[in-house]
Amino acid sequence: MASRAFLGSGDLYIDRVDPATGLSLGLAGPFEVSKFEIKPNTELKEKVSKGKTTYGQVIESVAIQKPADLSVTLSELNKDGVTLALLGTQSAFTQGSGSITAEAIVAKRDYWVPVSKVNLAVAGLSVTHTSGTPTYVLGTDYLINYRLGLVKVLSTGAILEGATIKVTANYQTSAGTRIAGATQAQVRAKFILDGINYADSLPCICTVWEAVLAPESGFDFTPNDFGDIQLKGRLKTPAGKTEPFQVDLLTS
Repeated sequence: MASRAFLGSGDLYIDRVDPATGLSLGLAGPFEVSKFEIKPNTELKEKVSKGKTTYGQVIESVAIQKPADLSVTLSELNKDGVTLALLGTQSAFTQGSGSITAEAIVAKRDYWVPVSKVNLAVAGLSVTHTSGTPTYVLGTDYLINYRLGLVKVLSTGAILEGATIKVTANYQTSAGTRIAGATQAQVRAKFILDGINYADSLPCICTVWEAVLAPESGFDFTPNDFGDIQLKGRLKTPAGKTEPFQVDLLTS
């Protein structure tokens, strides 16, 4: 480090520990990060005099090392970041294309009732009486939420409350990532910040061997502006290490 000041930024890599196995899940990233703050902590132990002429004065003082704090703010909300924010477990979700034929559901007037599939196609969808006739009219007798696979029977239409109706529809491929929320008590991970000090344009690499973190606040799915993920916790010194983190201030 050639400069006498520090103004930094960097890319963050995260290697989570699988809580079920205790093994590394692999180094993911880089993540956009707007804060990566380490705060070493100490506790001051003081011996206070009760002597006649020195009462209240410190006659000995010792600083005892305490676990360091780590604060991380991720500004990149991809699927991995959202999983961290929700303390969740991630899995792939896939629905192939196909069709449902005369699937029976019970009408509940002015409320939505699900069918067995999502991502329904507009073409080929029909709702009929349980006998097969009549065929009810979309917009008059019922409404459809195609994405969620929901049917709402309208109280102003011809379908009676509690009647069994049959839905025929094509459904389309639907795939993505499913997050089972609040399935983890913490985020346990290794962190590597691949940083730079703009004051001298030299690399600054910070490695946290292991930290245990949790979200500082809730995750807002309807924010007024771009959101971020704030995690805070403590650093550990794992087996085989003598320090909880290291910083390499490179000169070349």
